[in-house]
Amino acid sequence: MATDQDTDTFDFTEQLHASQNPKISIHERGQVHVEAQGTRIDPLFIPPLRTFRGQHLATIRCDSVEPLPVSSSRLTIRGATVDLAIGVPDGVRAARLLLYANGEQPSFMVDKIHRAFEVQASDGCSMYFGLTGIADSVLGARGEQGVTGLAGFDPTAGRSAAEYLYVRGI
Repeated sequence: MATDQDTDTFDFTEQLHASQNPKISIHERGQVHVEAQGTRIDPLFIPPLRTFRGQHLATIRCDSVEPLPVSSSRLTIRGATVDLAIGVPDGVRAARLLLYANGEQPSFMVDKIHRAFEVQASDGCSMYFGLTGIADSVLGARGEQGVTGLAGFDPTAGRSAAEYLYVRGI
């Protein structure tokens, strides 16, 4: 394991359950919360996104890419809400998608960024985000595979940052 990675074990089967899609929200002032089935989990607080200088902000982990939908429609690339399609190379069976943030410039604390984009913050200044994908091993049996999102950890706190929020969809 790399020196900047940590491990944790938790039982996601004994948490809040929802039949609707849960949502992780990361607000530019640093509030991070999960909402599921009309219930909003108490937020965690990270530094304001404007203070990020390329650090890791969140992770999405796909146990298997096989059940993911393939985009066959025209993507929206302008406006307040845009579509983001991610290609998966042949031979990749599972993956992690890591999100990085920088409030100053489009540079990130990772060797390779697959996609970077700029957004206007509420103060009118630019914020930069970068995505990188990492091939991973398949988890779970077919039909039980899902997607996990992790966010709310403070990348500036070092290895002592043990608080985070996660959502798991199967």
